[in-house]
Amino acid sequence: MNEFYDETIVKVNDNNAQIDENLITKFNIIDLYGKETLEDIQEKISKATGLAFVTVDYKGEPITKMTSFTKFCNEIRKSDEGACGCKASDAFGGIQAAVTQKICVYFCPCGLFEIAIPIIVRGHYLGAFIGGQVRCMDAPSGLSKLENVIGNSKKYKEDKRMQELFNSTPIYKYQKFLGVAELVVLIINQLGEKEAYRLMQKNSLKNELEQLKDHTKQLKIENNLNNYVVENFEINKKSSKSDMNQFEQLFLIIKEKDFKKVYYEIPKIINLIYLDKKEDKNSLKEYFTNLGQHVINSVEILDGELKKINELFPIDEFSISDKKFFEFWLFKVMNYVFQQNSIKKYPLLEKVFDYIEKHIEEEIGLNEIINNCLVSQGYLSRIFKRQFNVSVMEYLHMRKMYMAKSYFCFTNLSITDVAFKLGYNESSYFSKVFKKYENITVYQYKKIL
Repeated sequence: MNEFYDETIVKVNDNNAQIDENLITKFNIIDLYGKETLEDIQEKISKATGLAFVTVDYKGEPITKMTSFTKFCNEIRKSDEGACGCKASDAFGGIQAAVTQKICVYFCPCGLFEIAIPIIVRGHYLGAFIGGQVRCMDAPSGLSKLENVIGNSKKYKEDKRMQELFNSTPIYKYQKFLGVAELVVLIINQLGEKEAYRLMQKNSLKNELEQLKDHTKQLKIENNLNNYVVENFEINKKSSKSDMNQFEQLFLIIKEKDFKKVYYEIPKIINLIYLDKKEDKNSLKEYFTNLGQHVINSVEILDGELKKINELFPIDEFSISDKKFFEFWLFKVMNYVFQQNSIKKYPLLEKVFDYIEKHIEEEIGLNEIINNCLVSQGYLSRIFKRQFNVSVMEYLHMRKMYMAKSYFCFTNLSITDVAFKLGYNESSYFSKVFKKYENITVYQYKKIL
């Protein structure tokens, strides 16, 4: 009988082998079948077989109304002690079915024959059909008898009326009882596979629609960016050719979603701007204000809400002539744009960036972020790489290295002081990270300032 059951499940599973296996783990038995469907199945099988049925979840708790329960069992359940024994019996059957993932046949505490039929869909145990409430005279020895485990279960024998109700329960042959179980296995598990297949297809279609929606949204953003560049620069007669190149470079970096280019291209762009403007303070401030505003606007063009660059990233009058100031300033602007574009697509990243900003000068790693932001490591890593083309830890190191460079430029802090200030407990490790991203040692960098 068990071989029959195993073979049935294998055949059904093979037919649907290409379906996403992960989705089914998110379902419970009610999600998959629906309570009304389960109760309808119980009723129809009960009418055909004369057996009583109830469905329990994976914890052994009843989740449907009781179908065709015998008068004897209904009377037993009216007392607290009897109801407790019956519930323990149902839980035993459900747990045995869960552990073995096979049919479990046993005698209830009162001596009635019962069976627990596991509901397994694509290898996942969801619950069990508990059926029976019949007498069986030819059952093989060795079957579990719960009267030996649950005390006072034979008290009904002291009541003549309860004895009569017990004796009025149907008598089933053992093989006929197992035949009914085989029928239920076919019905409930094949129905489960069918429902799982339907729900998985529905989920797959939903994912495809969401991906299409994201793709369409991304195309819209890119088209708006392209149009924005054309409308504001290519037809702007006041923009010089060098202005155009620098604007286009920044927008291309935003479009490509490559944060490494932010890190490495900004110093080059700043050098070109200073060569062109010849370090004139007024023109530099006007130019960078204009440049920063256009970059910020590129994030907001779909929302219609434009933020002022001077409010987000004010320009210090005393630092205008310092090329390094604008290098760090433009890095902050671009970092803001990357963050905002990412949040628009994945809102949960807002909490991630908030956490990073609050703890950027501490020793934080991926574990701290995922634990405090309640996001899985795999999912965060995937979407972050998709939006920044770098890992979370690479991003953190690049942020810290830019902060380190600003400390070296504008303070007298030592290398060790800067390392500890940024959450690196060993200055040697800090120096190793610095060289990795700057291609020169910290000492060489400080020497050329």
